[in-house]
Amino acid sequence: MKCATVVALLVVSIAIPWLSSCNTEPEVIDEQRDRYLGLRKRALQGSRAKLGLPATSDSTQPWGVVMDFVLPNRVTGDVSASVVALSDGSAAVYVSRGPDPEGLSPQEAIRKAAKRTVNVASELQPQMHKTTTYLLPRDEEEVIFYLLTDSGVYIASAAKEDLKNNRHPLSKLWNAASDLISQFGWI
Repeated sequence: MKCATVVALLVVSIAIPWLSSCNTEPEVIDEQRDRYLGLRKRALQGSRAKLGLPATSDSTQPWGVVMDFVLPNRVTGDVSASVVALSDGSAAVYVSRGPDPEGLSPQEAIRKAAKRTVNVASELQPQMHKTTTYLLPRDEEEVIFYLLTDSGVYIASAAKEDLKNNRHPLSKLWNAASDLISQFGWI
């Protein structure tokens, strides 16, 4: 028992300083955040034609989805994250701090999950409204969904707890996007 306690204390004494030093230099944080915001902006302001995606059946049918949420991190501060899914199965996960972005994976499981996310979004598009403002969630309790269509970007948001507990109409989209994230190995 004493040995386990000593090992645990040793691990904690090494891990806490290491974690708190990871990417905390202001220049590194600013660089990572700028890269994240640039990738997110490109996704939100891109066009189906420029991405080479096939036409949809009508101008309000989504060809892409962006889900923004906050990952709480008590050591280095909260991290903004965006999951991008496109109708051709392309997908990406972007974070404001931490590992380099992952995306456009050829893995079949990711492609299927991305397509499913866009298909679910098509069902929910009528419940959303158009926007030209792309705000990030205020805190870890809010999740924002953006649907990318030929007629513009549609938005809706919900409390994460309501989504996770299937108490909101957007829960089906949350579940699809969460499955996509899990295919990247993040959950």
